Amino acid sequence: MIYHKLIYEVIMQAVPLLRELEPGDFSAKPAPDKWSKSEILGHLLDSAIMNFQRFVSVSGDSNLIFSGYDQELWVRRSDYINYRTNDLIHLWANTNSHLGEMIRNIPDEILFRKSTEHNFDRICMNRIPADEPASLNYLIWDYVNHMEHHLSQICDNYIKKGGDFIDYNTDRMGHSKSDN
Repeated sequence: MIYHKLIYEVIMQAVPLLRELEPGDFSAKPAPDKWSKSEILGHLLDSAIMNFQRFVSVSGDSNLIFSGYDQELWVRRSDYINYRTNDLIHLWANTNSHLGEMIRNIPDEILFRKSTEHNFDRICMNRIPADEPASLNYLIWDYVNHMEHHLSQICDNYIKKGGDFIDYNTDRMGHSKSDN
């Protein structure tokens, strides 16, 4: 899967659906301890910011151990519930567009390099056991999967574009690295 293209497809589908939401519906909390749709979208913005730092920092010989962050604190301090709807949508879409461009420029040898030095058992939505090898490619897939999971919570008509992570070791053209 070419994740930078998938991110653009997600943005192109989600933005019109997000703009259809009524401002009152966007900021309404379903329960006092649950996030509003605007807070969920803000959380996705925070996730994009955090993952940009993660993705860009990986080099050919680095491990895949990254810091986590206090998601509740970030959402609360950013006060997404009071953001103007269109501003938040625009900021989320542009940040992910920028993230997609950065992902497009990650060399395959970094994207697909496997390492057992990772903490994907703690930071990923779809966790990998600490003793199993993982790649930056997997972390990017998990990011997109996480984004689509939350977009389907915000927008009833959102149709997921991604899918299951099948192969850790495929180049950008879909060819297995072992075929080269």
